[in-house]
Amino acid sequence: MLHLATPMCTQADNNDAIDAPVAKATDVQLVFTGDAAARYRHLQPLLGSLVQCQGTLFSAISGHHHTSVLMTVGRCDPIQ
Repeated sequence: MLHLATPMCTQADNNDAIDAPVAKATDVQLVFTGDAAARYRHLQPLLGSLVQCQGTLFSAISGHHHTSVLMTVGRCDPIQ
């Protein structure tokens, strides 16, 4: 889970019937692809720290999604 310092708004892709715009999202659920356990172990030392993450945002579509906005994580780095 990524807790945002300031709320963000998202826009929907007009060509995607599933994505929906979200206003004032404050939390983003992180989604790891590939070896998710290894990715989590790499990021675990950063828990509670300020980080900058890059990835692809998408809208929640199932009960397994705990926030209205999710991100398939490309990378997360600590903010110095």
